[in-house]
Amino acid sequence: MDGEKPSETREDHTDQQPQRPGDWILELFSPTYINAADALAGKDGSPANEVRKVRYVSACDPESIKTVYERVHMMLKLDEELKREEKDARKGTTSSKKGVGEDRQIDLRDSGIWNSEELSVLRNVFRAAKSQISELEVKLRQSQRHSGELEDKLTAQSKVLETKSAKLTEATKANHRLKIHCDDLQQQLNASGMKLDAVTEMWKEIDQEKLRMMKETQEMRIALDRERLAREQLEIQLREAGQEVTRERILAEENAKTRYEHRILKLEEELGKTLEELDHEKQLHSMSKKALEHLRNHFASLPLQDVLPPGVVDRDQVSRISHIQD
Repeated sequence: MDGEKPSETREDHTDQQPQRPGDWILELFSPTYINAADALAGKDGSPANEVRKVRYVSACDPESIKTVYERVHMMLKLDEELKREEKDARKGTTSSKKGVGEDRQIDLRDSGIWNSEELSVLRNVFRAAKSQISELEVKLRQSQRHSGELEDKLTAQSKVLETKSAKLTEATKANHRLKIHCDDLQQQLNASGMKLDAVTEMWKEIDQEKLRMMKETQEMRIALDRERLAREQLEIQLREAGQEVTRERILAEENAKTRYEHRILKLEEELGKTLEELDHEKQLHSMSKKALEHLRNHFASLPLQDVLPPGVVDRDQVSRISHIQD
């Protein structure tokens, strides 16, 4: 494998977008497949009837297996070299002397399938991936620290809430006791009022005071009625506002439902057209396959000397045809 290079040239990575973690795997082990839908529709800018050439690699091919192992070995070497460079950088030294000794032991241009420029690109990509992983680990530790602080705050607030709940329970009990005491005082006030009514004639001044109190009570009732009317008006306005909000929400939901139903119908129509086109393509493929089979049978049944002059074709070429273009 001296001087051997991959059959497919790699593009220059300097003009590409910033690498993400894991992108070097896709660049190193790029998948091979046929995008049949794009080839039929001609969406990639190439003719629809263009036949793509794909190099299939057998799983039992020794050369292919050897190439894969060499790639894995090369990535492990790059990983070890980057770790060694980081370790030397932390110690304040460089790994130039060690790199020279290792280059003498293993010549990457002779033992690998990449040249020095491609290896430099791989080192940069791998180093960028490790740097991004380190940044993500720092962000993860910051998030965990922030989560711990939030948990501590939650615990403290839970304790405060429990204390306030206990105080609220005590205040409720005290309010209940005051209510009982107030009811008792009200009963005593009623008894005193009955006694006051019994001695009304004897106490003119008390009667005048009573009239004054009744007048104040009437004014308080009037004020209470005004407040009650204002409260009822506010309740009506609040109810109307709630109904308006409900109507607007229902209208918005209906509009959204109508819009999405229209989009669903449009997508269903497009799906139906696509399925029809697919069925048409399947029918054309089936017809082409049957015509090819008939053509093979026809030429296979004829002697070779009756079809072409002697010496033009030395072997059967019909069996090598794999597709008929319309």
